[in-house]
Amino acid sequence: MKRDRKLFFQVLVGLLIVAVGVVGTVVLVRSKPKVKRVKGEVLPPLVETIVVHPGRIPLSVTGQGTVRPLHEAKIASQVAGRVVSVSPRFLPGERVKAGEVLLEVDRRDYETALSLAEAKVKDAQAKLDQLLEESKVSREEWEKYFTKEGEPPPLVVKKPQVDAARAALEAAIAERERAKLNLERTAVRAPFDGVVMEKAVSPGDYLTPGMVVGRISSAGSVEVEVPLTEEEAGLVPVPGFSAPAGEAGRATVVYSAGGKVSRWDGKVTGVSGGIDEKTRLVPVLVRVENPFSRIPPLLPGAFVDVIFEGKVESDAVSLPDHVVRWDEKGKPFVWVVGRDMTLEKRPVRVVLFNRGSVTLSGGLKEGERVLSTVLKTAVEGMTVRVKEGSVR
Repeated sequence: MKRDRKLFFQVLVGLLIVAVGVVGTVVLVRSKPKVKRVKGEVLPPLVETIVVHPGRIPLSVTGQGTVRPLHEAKIASQVAGRVVSVSPRFLPGERVKAGEVLLEVDRRDYETALSLAEAKVKDAQAKLDQLLEESKVSREEWEKYFTKEGEPPPLVVKKPQVDAARAALEAAIAERERAKLNLERTAVRAPFDGVVMEKAVSPGDYLTPGMVVGRISSAGSVEVEVPLTEEEAGLVPVPGFSAPAGEAGRATVVYSAGGKVSRWDGKVTGVSGGIDEKTRLVPVLVRVENPFSRIPPLLPGAFVDVIFEGKVESDAVSLPDHVVRWDEKGKPFVWVVGRDMTLEKRPVRVVLFNRGSVTLSGGLKEGERVLSTVLKTAVEGMTVRVKEGSVR
């Protein structure tokens, strides 16, 4: 009996606890403040623009190329013999003057040959002089005894012998001149002012005629071959391509080495060969005079930047190249932000792309704002917020 009362009491206490919890929950829910839903405001994208000022812009085309000598000669011996001396300046990288002796071949055999040739000349001259004297005597005797018979017969005045002696003298003189020339050729000389690019000879080496012993590049001028697109080459006065022959354009050659930069005035001289069939690039030649007059010099093989001076474009503007878009027909346009802050598609003419910038002509007016921010989605009439910028 007592046990039943105890159990009943425990159940009653549990029900009271549950009832109190339910009542408390209801009171809390009813007393919770109501949250008002506020509809958020969607702002137009914030973009940057460039204020344009169309005007006359001198175009410049930039390319790159490798310096190469305008003239290059292989140094070879024209006579056979052993090398007896080599100039200390005949080393790669050394500057040499035109006519400077680079090496010498043993002269003794050629001096002997010249002495023999001179002796032959003297002998031939003496024989000719003797025959001429004999011919003179024969003519005088003929005229003394046969005055009415006209000219004496050739055999009487020894004309065939005189002609043969004269021919022998001319041959001896020619042989002497060749001997002199061979003796001079024992000294191998620089053909022009230049830089030694290669040397392959030492004292004691035996040379044969035509044996190449070195290579020299001209120092008076160099040239740079710069591959340009057909459009770029058309903007630069290139003789024989985009300008009449003889009407050379101008360019600046920039060379950087060891933290130093040298700039050189160049002249556009023409096109090297034809257009490359694979790349469709035009090999434009630029000539630079006195390439060793500055530091660093324009050594053959140097890789340089070349800035070509092109024509002047009117009603043009220069902008970053990313502002240009292309429509479904492949035609270029830019987004212009109007006064009402909406986008307008504006067709333009691309004159030149050049290292991150683009030159446009036509289509844009003074003070208009061109969208420079790249939007993932942009449609005509779209509203934007503008952060101003400016470029000229």
